[in-house]
Amino acid sequence: EGGEAPFLYYWSNGSTSETLTGVSAGTYSLTVVDNARCYITTSLTLSPPQPPVVMLPSIPTLCPSDTVQVAVNEGMSSYVWNTGANTREISIHSPGTSANSCTASAMFSVSQYPNIDVLPQTDYYFCPDEMLTIEASGFLSYYWSNGISSPTFTTPIEYTFWVKAYNGICYYYDTITTHKYPRPTIELGADTYYCEGDSVRVTAPDGFAAYSWSNGAEGRSVWVSTNGPLTVVASDANACKATDFINVEMIDAPIVNLGADTTYC
Repeated sequence: EGGEAPFLYYWSNGSTSETLTGVSAGTYSLTVVDNARCYITTSLTLSPPQPPVVMLPSIPTLCPSDTVQVAVNEGMSSYVWNTGANTREISIHSPGTSANSCTASAMFSVSQYPNIDVLPQTDYYFCPDEMLTIEASGFLSYYWSNGISSPTFTTPIEYTFWVKAYNGICYYYDTITTHKYPRPTIELGADTYYCEGDSVRVTAPDGFAAYSWSNGAEGRSVWVSTNGPLTVVASDANACKATDFINVEMIDAPIVNLGADTTYC
């Protein structure tokens, strides 16, 4: 303050205005001369503005099917992500690199654990009137959509089931569909008979992989020389079983009477 107006201003960059504008950071000197030709010289230093600091959280490795929420610090006037989002918080569900920028920027990378198949196949087949059993392995815990919470899965029905498995780090999901093989049938035909002191051969229909008889015999045909029911259990190519039985009866040998002995001359 002080001095006799009007004043003249002489800046070190050549400007002669009272205010200094549009200059870059640096040190500038100013000489002010009043109407009495008295003057004073001073200087000032302009520092560049400091950009805001963008702080991002530490991002863990994602599990398949997981989503993580990522938020930067508050206090910014706007947010621009390379995903196209313009909010302070975004959702990430796949690996990659994301960046947030205003006047300042920050970047982080998201990695993901590989996806793992819980089961080796998606379709499972079993025989009618039997129970399907699947023994899963490789994970610490399992939960099936039918309520089973062990590695051993069982069901008597055709359906589509899902399973959730945990390996100590991530949960993994899989889906299976159960199917029943066609039901095999076998017919031995009518009951059969054999004569006393003889035997009878019983032959089952062709088309099965294995045959087992109630008398202990194996194979498609069996010789029988005892009374009673005879049962066969036949297994097809899928190991599904069909069964049938017949009755086997012995017929007494007929008695032939030629009468008394006779003579001739």
